[in-house]
Amino acid sequence: MNRIKFSLILFILFFLLLSLVSCSRKKGGDTSLPSGDNAKPVPAVCIWDGINVRESPSISAKAFSTLSLGESLIYLGITQADSASENLEYAKLELSDGALGWVAQSGIVENAYPAVIINAVPVYKRPDLLTISNETLNTMDVIAVVEEKDDWVQFVSERKRRTGWVKVSVISKTKEDIALAVLAGKRLKNSEGQPAYEAIENLLENNPYPNSIFVETLKSIAREEREKESLEHVVKSYWE
Repeated sequence: MNRIKFSLILFILFFLLLSLVSCSRKKGGDTSLPSGDNAKPVPAVCIWDGINVRESPSISAKAFSTLSLGESLIYLGITQADSASENLEYAKLELSDGALGWVAQSGIVENAYPAVIINAVPVYKRPDLLTISNETLNTMDVIAVVEEKDDWVQFVSERKRRTGWVKVSVISKTKEDIALAVLAGKRLKNSEGQPAYEAIENLLENNPYPNSIFVETLKSIAREEREKESLEHVVKSYWE
């Protein structure tokens, strides 16, 4: 009988000790990363062209790919600080081909979809015409749209340089429009001293996105750049 009482007392003490340990852990907080079951995947957009995709969340980890400005991704709801840099945080992503990787969180916008500006427009502080700011977005600027409200959209621009609101009527969500805007930006950036009109004309001659609304825009820009260079040449010749 005494043995039974002793065993019962030991069992109760063990149960109380286990309960105390469990409560202590809860008070301290769970610092583990969310598991695959608890993490909530959401759509995301790359807003930093050429940013590296790494095998693990560290700047020293191998980069196996890069992302394009405006590229659509799936953010898996998992972030982790870089062990080598306290100021750098990585987000785990799924790419369109199903590959998984880590990208600096500053290069993406979560819960967003990509779009491109059709015509140069002012930026508004809020979805109200009375809140116009001094900032503008230019034609073919690629943005990440994070919210829609009535006939307005809230955006984040490339490299998170600007945030604000614009009318939904001034953006295009079409993939071909976004792709041609990104490609044109890259061609102009990498023209290496080549006249802008030549870079644009070469792009249009081998344009992989012929149905984009920006084809005519680029033709107009090429004409203006050619006329501008011709005028500069005439002025230069006159003064020589």
